[in-house]
Amino acid sequence: MPVEQADAAIDAAVTSMKQLGFVNDTEYAEAFARGRFNRLAWGPARLRMELKKRGLSSRDTNAAMENIYKSSSATEDGFSNSDDIGDFEEHDPSNHVGFSKEAWLTLTAQASRVWSRGSDVPIEKRKQRLVGWLQRRGYNWEQTWKVVNFLQRET
Repeated sequence: MPVEQADAAIDAAVTSMKQLGFVNDTEYAEAFARGRFNRLAWGPARLRMELKKRGLSSRDTNAAMENIYKSSSATEDGFSNSDDIGDFEEHDPSNHVGFSKEAWLTLTAQASRVWSRGSDVPIEKRKQRLVGWLQRRGYNWEQTWKVVNFLQRET
């Protein structure tokens, strides 16, 4: 089969699959990003880079980020109505740097495991380890320092 015919057959198959609902880049982007966020605590920058590397459009990537970090169940103050997780810093939205309450709690739970692993080392070394861990996962400086300061106050 000539290359042109093969390319046409592939395009026709993909188009048919999309019409049948078997191929949805937006759903894939969200599932991929949500999985990496929940299991590996990947931040927005790293997720965007990985989704771009996988050939997803910026529209699909932005939709995935919106659904993960700013949950559709978030209210105007940025917190989710879905449950009563408890007070979070007197409900100050700036403390979770634009994340939904659910995303913030997921992130801080994973970061607290890294923080607690260094309980026998000086506080500055613990902070350094946590900063590196967060930065490698794609969090910006504002997000990183909010998490570090939050966990430092908790101990």
